[in-house]
Amino acid sequence: MLVGGPGLYPRFACHLSLEYGLRLSDIAKLEWASFDKPGRIIVWTDKHDRRIELPLHPETLGLIGSGPHNHGRWVFPEQAAIASDPSDRAKLSVYFSRQLKRLGIHGKSFHSLRHTFATRRAKLGDTIDEIRLKMGHVSTATTGGYVHAEPVECPNIIQLDFVGYERTEPPKVAGYSAASTGSPCGTQFEPKGAPGATG
Repeated sequence: MLVGGPGLYPRFACHLSLEYGLRLSDIAKLEWASFDKPGRIIVWTDKHDRRIELPLHPETLGLIGSGPHNHGRWVFPEQAAIASDPSDRAKLSVYFSRQLKRLGIHGKSFHSLRHTFATRRAKLGDTIDEIRLKMGHVSTATTGGYVHAEPVECPNIIQLDFVGYERTEPPKVAGYSAASTGSPCGTQFEPKGAPGATG
């Protein structure tokens, strides 16, 4: 369950994506060693094998302390095994998609939380390159596609929000201009002077 369900993983997964912009596969394969540096979380991304280091959110420590520590390497050993098996890993995203549908939330996926992370960081004043580094992207063109208008709260999900489909005024992102696209998430961004570079 996304909310109120058994186990730490669903709530922790949503928290980690909202606070750190992590992909579902990176969360599933999160290692205890990611928390070895005081006050920081360090993750090597599964997709591009890129190092991400971010300040540790206080709530993260509480979530870690509330769950079992029953594996020497993985925080979520069951999910790590699924994510490590190419023929099985789709189960992770399918699980969340089913829960969203059950809650009556359509047109969203777990990955929407990464869009919310990027949009929040832009609103807080991060440059597009700072957001790129935090998300583990190779190109700012890719990152630009994650920055949208204001996230919309989903009233039937506790402490979660997803980037909404309603286009309002886009946040100001240093070095970027708004580019209206056909994206269902609303506004995307492209580098000034580089049309079509949203990726």
